[in-house]
Amino acid sequence: MTLLPGIWHAFWAEGSDALIGEVSTVNDDLTDNYFIDPIDRFTAIEDDAEPSRLLVSDYSEWLR
Repeated sequence: MTLLPGIWHAFWAEGSDALIGEVSTVNDDLTDNYFIDPIDRFTAIEDDAEPSRLLVSDYSEWLR
């Protein structure tokens, strides 16, 4: 199934469990995700080491 950018979508299973995956272009996790009911994207964490991988949204903060 191909969904164009900007199309709201949701997936679920009826009657049993399902494993659903998504492949998309690189996105900015702070601005590219929209939810009917707002949710936090990531749980709060306290960094105790430098990151070994960055999220797109981390680059501007990391370059400061």
